[in-house]
Amino acid sequence: MQTNRLLFFGLLSGFWILSAAPGAADGAVAIGVPSSVVKNGVAQGYSVRAKTPDEAREVAMGYCGDVKKSSKEAVALCKVVKIFRDQCVALALDPQPGTPGYGWGIGIDKDAAGKASLAMCLDTAGVDRRKFCKVIASDCDGTANK
Repeated sequence: MQTNRLLFFGLLSGFWILSAAPGAADGAVAIGVPSSVVKNGVAQGYSVRAKTPDEAREVAMGYCGDVKKSSKEAVALCKVVKIFRDQCVALALDPQPGTPGYGWGIGIDKDAAGKASLAMCLDTAGVDRRKFCKVIASDCDGTANK
């Protein structure tokens, strides 16, 4: 009887420890970049808090492939460019239609991800449009610093 009770409490405490530990969360970034971003725009999508890397890919591709938000040319080129775990993601754009600036970034918090996405946007925007780049979306999975 005593052995059964110890076994029960041992199993119960093991489950309690596992349930108290934060779960890892997967994320992905998908981008579709045509040869002329000025003419055709760019398609972007991301996911966070997915249960698996495959789920993260699927969600990011779904957002990237939204033809209501992006041109057919950009959507047709969507591909997953980054899988990440327990981090934050940010997307940046020059919001003016017909401009080349876009970027994405991953970081330990929203600030770091935003800075990385802005750096990429500045690189693609061209000298005349750099000051217009801005973070348009950012999110963190359940365990990253927000």
